[in-house]
Amino acid sequence: MLPNGAILILTLATLIPGAAGGSNAEPVGADSKTMTSLCWQRYQGTTDLQLPLYWGGLPFTSGPGYLGAIALFLFVFGLFTVKGPVKWWLGIGVLFTMILSLGKNDGGLNKALFETLPLFNSFRAPSSVLSVTAFLVPMLGFLALGQVLKSDEDPKQLLRKLWISAGLTGGVALIFALIGGSFFSFTSAADGNLAGYGLDAPSIVADRKALFSSDSWRSFLLIALCAGLIWAGVTQKINSTIALVGIGLLTIFDVWGVGRRYVNTPVLYPKQSINKTTSRLVRSIWKSSTKKRTCTTAYTRSNLMRSNGR
Repeated sequence: MLPNGAILILTLATLIPGAAGGSNAEPVGADSKTMTSLCWQRYQGTTDLQLPLYWGGLPFTSGPGYLGAIALFLFVFGLFTVKGPVKWWLGIGVLFTMILSLGKNDGGLNKALFETLPLFNSFRAPSSVLSVTAFLVPMLGFLALGQVLKSDEDPKQLLRKLWISAGLTGGVALIFALIGGSFFSFTSAADGNLAGYGLDAPSIVADRKALFSSDSWRSFLLIALCAGLIWAGVTQKINSTIALVGIGLLTIFDVWGVGRRYVNTPVLYPKQSINKTTSRLVRSIWKSSTKKRTCTTAYTRSNLMRSNGR
């Protein structure tokens, strides 16, 4: 089971993508502490390293369960502004799916459903239920925007709810941006293996802290800009259509920017390339008309070793 601190940091990653370090093969730039350390060791390989910055407690992960800073802000805003029962079942649905995503760490609920609910045991991992969460969160946010920008409610009351929502989400991001490095150790049980890959543990920890801080600032600024657009729309400083377009562009920038860290052109291969490089067994599975199966490979370890020129 995960310790309480690990559960907290995984939950925080839904608001701040780099809170838990991102992934076991997190891309870093040439200005990273680890790259500086490798240069001192006369490293001459690629500067586009993918490092094991993840420290959240899971054995491995290919990316965070990021729901979007703006989406979460609008979700909280919707809890205050949307009227009727719809906000309650959306809110309860988000809470329920978040608890289910913890798996065996949720206190027994997941196990009870696994043994009794039909087809529930077909899911490959408990965290896959976050795909439902990612649908429910923006739904309430959309309802909030539609109601606020066309509402006849007292603007002062709307703005009060807006600032409370911004404080509960953007305020959290700001606190971690300023002093987040003092809350956690940023170490992982697997850090003892770093020396075997030629990596310096203190440099990895420094890069984890830098990612946490930069992504905290990122989430804070996105929430502040979104709140500013809503404020401008409510006070009629700008047209509501312009406010909606601006919020939409910010949201795309938010989720697209994080997604491109893990799904981008270098990791996409044409089918012809796969057929040429994979083994005879894998090619036979690829051509098979039966259901496709997945397996976990040593991708992260081999990718890191290639990045270190080994």
